[in-house]
Amino acid sequence: RRLILLNFFRAEAERAKKEKGTVDIVLAIEEPETSQHPNNQEMIIESLKEISESINYQVIVTTHVPSLAALIPLSSLRFITLSEEKTRIINNEPDDNVLSEIAKSLGILPYDDTSKAKAIVMVEGHGDVIFLNHASKVLKENGSISFSLEDKGITPIITGGCTNLRHWVNLKLIEALDKPYCVLLDSDKTKEDDIPCEKNLEIIMKLRDEKGIIVLITKKREIENYLSPKILEGVSSIDSYSDVKKMTRTGSKVLEKFWPNMTAEYILECDKYTDERGHEKHEIVDILNSILSLV
Repeated sequence: RRLILLNFFRAEAERAKKEKGTVDIVLAIEEPETSQHPNNQEMIIESLKEISESINYQVIVTTHVPSLAALIPLSSLRFITLSEEKTRIINNEPDDNVLSEIAKSLGILPYDDTSKAKAIVMVEGHGDVIFLNHASKVLKENGSISFSLEDKGITPIITGGCTNLRHWVNLKLIEALDKPYCVLLDSDKTKEDDIPCEKNLEIIMKLRDEKGIIVLITKKREIENYLSPKILEGVSSIDSYSDVKKMTRTGSKVLEKFWPNMTAEYILECDKYTDERGHEKHEIVDILNSILSLV
């Protein structure tokens, strides 16, 4: 019922916008996670984040749920506390102290399967973990790379993207463990001249310039754009910037469903590019070699 009600208000807001022309719309939702399955909770937040990026929209959400807060961009977090005088304090400065207080207050825990890892690669989602482990396995068997990630003891961990609270918590854990790490991100480009990872640029520059961390960014829009159309039913071609999730109608589970069917030959066919010297190279091989160089 809450999902239907939420979408009703969204539709009403769209109708008002079309009828009245340019209007400012604020969607204020208290605890949207109530009575929702975790998958629905994530779907709601991703939908609201998408709406918030539209012109003339502002979205305000309250929550006490760690998994939801962990998905919110750091710059969008507001931490509300009571002073000793019982007045409300709204802190909108996402510095380390405030983020630490938010994580502690909500009980957001870091990814803890890192004790045996020799190095870590931070990725956006579960599909990226499947992508890296499978690609390194079949490309090692093919002879394109010398080791798999498992051989080197390199563990991919899911952060949800480098602008959210989950990433910040995991990053603090990794830095405390003093383990080598790198970051793999989708470029999110929808055309050739887009700026890659535009929303993450500030954090990327900080990781690269201040900490010397390897940040790997795909040349294509997303990892899904490296899938071969030969393994996708009803898809004749995939270009570098198309939305493969929509093309395949499988939503966010494209990599989980199809990537394990990618052979080394398919991968090497789909990741080819020409460098500035005119030499043919293979991007996924380059990415894996960069990650393997951590150990």
